[in-house]
Amino acid sequence: MDALYLIALGGIPLGLLGGPLGGIGGFTGTVPTLWCTLRGFERDSERAVIQNFNLSMLLVTLLTYLGTGVVTRNILPAFGCCWPWRCRSC
Repeated sequence: MDALYLIALGGIPLGLLGGPLGGIGGFTGTVPTLWCTLRGFERDSERAVIQNFNLSMLLVTLLTYLGTGVVTRNILPAFGCCWPWRCRSC
């Protein structure tokens, strides 16, 4: 098997563990950060992994909120106020 494939395979359970930790206490990036550090990733590679993981977790949370009705139509204009500032800091 390819080494990159094995690394990706090993990251799946850790990613699945990071999701619930985010729901419990907002610690989504803790497990992936430790995994990247232990694997010896370079700074830029580690940052790419963690940013994409956190972005995907936030997207899942938003879609869950929309699906369950926590975020309603009345709240959506607030996203319009916040979104340009968030995109500017990326």
